[in-house]
Amino acid sequence: MQQREQVVLAWSNTESYDSIAILRNGTEVAAVAGFAEEHADTPPPGPTSYAVVARRDGKSAAPIPCSVLVDIPRPTPITGFTCQSSDSRTSLGWTNGERYDAIEVFRNGRLLGQLADDATVFEDAWTSDLFTVYTVRAAQAGISTLPATCMLNTLSDRYLIWAEEVRATPGARGVPIRLFITNPQILQGIQVGLRIDPALIRIRELSVAGTVSEAAEYDYFAYQQFYVPGETAAGMQFDTVPPFGFKFPAGADQHFLTVIVDVPETTAGGTKVALDLGVFGRPAVGALLTVGGVSLTPDAADGAILVGDSPVAEVEAARAVVPDAPAGAGQGGGGAEGRSVTLTWRNRDAYSSLKIERSGVVLEEIPGDRTSYVDLAPGAGIHRYRITARQGAADSFPVVVSMLPQGVPGTFLRGDADTDGRVVTLTDAVRAVAYLLRGGPVPRCLDAVDADDNGRVNLTDPISILQMLFVGSGPLPAPGPSVAWFDPTADELSCE
Repeated sequence: MQQREQVVLAWSNTESYDSIAILRNGTEVAAVAGFAEEHADTPPPGPTSYAVVARRDGKSAAPIPCSVLVDIPRPTPITGFTCQSSDSRTSLGWTNGERYDAIEVFRNGRLLGQLADDATVFEDAWTSDLFTVYTVRAAQAGISTLPATCMLNTLSDRYLIWAEEVRATPGARGVPIRLFITNPQILQGIQVGLRIDPALIRIRELSVAGTVSEAAEYDYFAYQQFYVPGETAAGMQFDTVPPFGFKFPAGADQHFLTVIVDVPETTAGGTKVALDLGVFGRPAVGALLTVGGVSLTPDAADGAILVGDSPVAEVEAARAVVPDAPAGAGQGGGGAEGRSVTLTWRNRDAYSSLKIERSGVVLEEIPGDRTSYVDLAPGAGIHRYRITARQGAADSFPVVVSMLPQGVPGTFLRGDADTDGRVVTLTDAVRAVAYLLRGGPVPRCLDAVDADDNGRVNLTDPISILQMLFVGSGPLPAPGPSVAWFDPTADELSCE
């Protein structure tokens, strides 16, 4: 039986009291004599907030708080976990840290098997060229090891830089266009070149304010205007000067740079201006990443500035959701990697047709009166859908919606305490406070609640969320702010 940790509270009395109340997570758990200056408590594992309240003549003094994280003594972890795919199966292997009571294997969050206590291999009669995450986890005396993971395909070897499509009006100033990056490994450097037609859009500056680059504490950032108007490039370096250890974390669709532009009054409404991510300037500069001291060229997807109103009204209230998996799903290669994505929207006009794209590939052109579309086999990972309404030969501006990773154990958004998979809001701060101070249910992902990424869950986390939302303190540490990913920081917190 696992021994529970004991917490000893100590304080000094400034005067005499009738009694002293001990509160744990907002609930009184003990009342001690008014002269006592110490109390021992045995809380459940996890973060715990205490308060000591002195009482006299029926009145209570202000509570004196403190917080503690009661660690779960875990079994020795599994190490050396590898996965290798062939034409017909995927072979997994690992090294056990000790003899366990049980070992479990998961593919994309779905349980594949419960193995014998000394198992070190597993054969999965399934293979795919899609992004796949395998997880192995062992248990001893009811306590689980931290999960060990390995990844196959797509996101494990694909690097991508892309720019968003934004709306602006003629004469608008300071319009931000965000650039995103998917990088399966930690980066030491990022370089990008871009061009916008200077007759239609004027580049004001490039900025890393509020980006993952800033949160990663870059050592060097610079950009320059080239001789040809409208062309520029930016570069940033990480972990080049002491203190070492700050690098751009691995992740998907991370905001790393913002291009800030002005739109002249002379740029007509209905104009779509491309933001080209290519190779520009003298000397020529394009997208380049530094990974482990080696330079590599990522894929690049251009963005655009959509000025004013298009000739055709675009659809509105577009969403992309993954339906709940039916009972028994996940057998024979039908797990989260095989689940469909449903797009829904509202039509603002009568259209002749609607074009549906996934990650730059046209899926289908459907009748113009439709308000939904089911993508039956999108595969696991991150997808960006574009919905373009058509009236004859004229197109609307596209509406873009993103689908977050599905069925990948251990992925989360930093600060997403209610684990709804959406951008962090006030609800997440309220959820964290309810857990810490009011005895609310334990969040499914403590890693997400750890908003300041210090490896502990305490009152500084909802404070960090509130400062980001209302004080403008900058982004929370990765992963986020809009796409879930794995925790780049090693700690004892879990995310199921």
